[in-house]
Amino acid sequence: MSGPQRILVLARTVSIMGNFAAPVALSFAVLGLAPGPEAAPRLALVLAAAAVPQLLFLAVGGVAADRGHRRLLAVGGETGAGLAEAASAALLLTHTATVGALAGLAAARGAFSAAGTPAMRAFVADLADRTDQIASVNAALSGGRAIATIAGPALGGLLVTSAGPGWALAANAASYVIAAVLLSPLRPPVRSAQPAGSRPANVRQSRNGWHTIAHSAWLWPLMLYGMLFVLLVDAPYQLISPLLSRQHYGGAIALAVSTTAFGVGSVAGSGIAWRIRPQRPLLVYIVLYFLEIPLRLAWALLAPLPVLAVSAGMAGLSFAAASSLWQTVLATRTASQQLGTSRAFSRGS
Repeated sequence: MSGPQRILVLARTVSIMGNFAAPVALSFAVLGLAPGPEAAPRLALVLAAAAVPQLLFLAVGGVAADRGHRRLLAVGGETGAGLAEAASAALLLTHTATVGALAGLAAARGAFSAAGTPAMRAFVADLADRTDQIASVNAALSGGRAIATIAGPALGGLLVTSAGPGWALAANAASYVIAAVLLSPLRPPVRSAQPAGSRPANVRQSRNGWHTIAHSAWLWPLMLYGMLFVLLVDAPYQLISPLLSRQHYGGAIALAVSTTAFGVGSVAGSGIAWRIRPQRPLLVYIVLYFLEIPLRLAWALLAPLPVLAVSAGMAGLSFAAASSLWQTVLATRTASQQLGTSRAFSRGS
């Protein structure tokens, strides 16, 4: 990989490490502010506040990325998300936080992060000259994510239990800022931007991206598949696992063990994605998703910690390998002018 590609991988790894430290902290911060029967709806409010703005700002960021503003979006998104997370940390550390304030700042962080995500992902194609480079960079990104998913939850759990949720959110804020600094010097070729004088309006650009998806025989069915999986399997898990960790496992330890084991499995999945190039990557992508189901069943059955760890490792392997395959297929089968928008719709679904 080239120097700029390594910087991109490092920036994403640092940012994701903070992101994996933050959920444990934010969940237990909300649970501390709203104990008892109010815990579940308040936690759902904060999680929804972080997710809903992404639907809008992913599309906006995708359109802007396709019009040649990728570096500005990537750096600005990381910086804005870092400032929002720093504000959440400050409220918790000064004991002035409320559930409403945390929800509002989570919404701001989600919006900034979502606006920059399509540009960050489109950087891979901009910084690569050949298809095999795209696959290698995506595999390296998957490997960096795997490392982050090991270190992040461990750091988050350690900070929550030893210093409190506020310091874990402060670490996430710092990770956003570090990523922004790393990304600032990158100057990818602006080959994905529309020529001057012929740039379509934002609505037209978004419509063109949707047209690309709707008329693809493979893209929209897989986006629908992923959307249903998140809706029916992953979203309930994100809400219930912190509650179960606190009520039945005595604190943050079970959630930290599960997410850390997920990262260990991701290392294996990234290694598989790095070395193997399946002839039918989309079929392999679909099959890999089924390895994530045992983790959800283990939580539902209140399984012992070793069972949680093993099932989380399987889920991490599945996620890392499938993500790398999906990003490579998307980058190699989608026109560069529509890559940001297509990634935004894919992420938003």
